[in-house]
Amino acid sequence: MPPLISPDEQLLLNNILGCDVSHETQEKLAHYAYLLEKWQKKINLVSTPTIAHLWRRHIIDSAQIIPLLNSAERLVIMDIGSGAGFPGLVLALLTPHQLHLVESDAKKCAFMRRVIGETGSTAIVHTSRIEDLSFIKPDVITARALASLEKLLVLTQTQHHQTLRCIFLKGRSAQQEKDDLTGWSHLTITDHNSATDPQASILTVSGF
Repeated sequence: MPPLISPDEQLLLNNILGCDVSHETQEKLAHYAYLLEKWQKKINLVSTPTIAHLWRRHIIDSAQIIPLLNSAERLVIMDIGSGAGFPGLVLALLTPHQLHLVESDAKKCAFMRRVIGETGSTAIVHTSRIEDLSFIKPDVITARALASLEKLLVLTQTQHHQTLRCIFLKGRSAQQEKDDLTGWSHLTITDHNSATDPQASILTVSGF
């Protein structure tokens, strides 16, 4: 079994969400972590050195998107380049929103479907390229460590609509990516501090 969530990590997660995570949900997240460690031995799901810090580096890092969703209504969320399920599968386990997890790697999709089947999640996995999913019109698009801000906006052009919001977990290059952005001056881009890494940021994009 991977290390269980520590008291400090539990406090951080509860503070981010503004509530205590139920025991049932914690068990689902722990089972997700267990499966990830098991499958990691066969396929490369995440950077191996980060397994020892799985809760903070991946699960809690993904969960910090939730307050930015800021909606009491059930949203349709499209998580692109989901990989091992971060952040999309974490959002599916912690919220009532409908998650579409988009990943072109069939093995990673198989892993996510296994987690979904064993945790009872309602997330839907698409083994597909983003450009081929124009029929999905999400309320929110999320991505984590996938591509530059400009490339993310180009990749998702067929999903753009007036009320769309994008939430992108970015590293230390966030400001440079904003500075390099051209042709998207109509957008409103807001930078939020990361709760898990002082050198990282979360960018929210609206105004499509």
